[in-house]
Amino acid sequence: MNKYLFGLDLSLKSPGIAIYDLEEHKFVHVSHHDTTLMKPEIGRDLNSLKLLSIYNTLYDLKDMYPPRFIATEAPFIAQGRGGGLKGASATERVYMVHGVSRIVFADKPQEYYAPSTVKANIFHGHAKKYQIQAIIIEQFPYIEKMLCTYGLTEKKLTKKLVDMSEDESDAIAV
Repeated sequence: MNKYLFGLDLSLKSPGIAIYDLEEHKFVHVSHHDTTLMKPEIGRDLNSLKLLSIYNTLYDLKDMYPPRFIATEAPFIAQGRGGGLKGASATERVYMVHGVSRIVFADKPQEYYAPSTVKANIFHGHAKKYQIQAIIIEQFPYIEKMLCTYGLTEKKLTKKLVDMSEDESDAIAV
């Protein structure tokens, strides 16, 4: 029953998610989860709320599309500030999202792929994002009709059609 491959490009602002049906050989879901419009709540940390929102989305998608394997683009490594959740550097926040993903998919095989390796398998290791997007649309033209974003507006999960984001194309490429 677990016939799906998840491709993830993780970030706290807009993680990209691509789900590929390994039996039918096609993408069945492509989206990104936009947390940029989320507002802090009194007494609650905004980053924690964003992590919870991403967790819920990944968990729901895992339930809808039982995965066989999780492929994730490896995060960029930079020196962090060690400021805890509120004062976390961008790199530290990305690692927090990776931790959430590892928890959601703890019962599934997971592998990290370096961005240059992902690009090299599609075009070349130093390809620009627009070049990868063009190749993806050429190879999978039906994807343009699937693109959507998930976000929270007034505490309600919303979904809308969008143009392909870099987060989505990275997730598809992975």
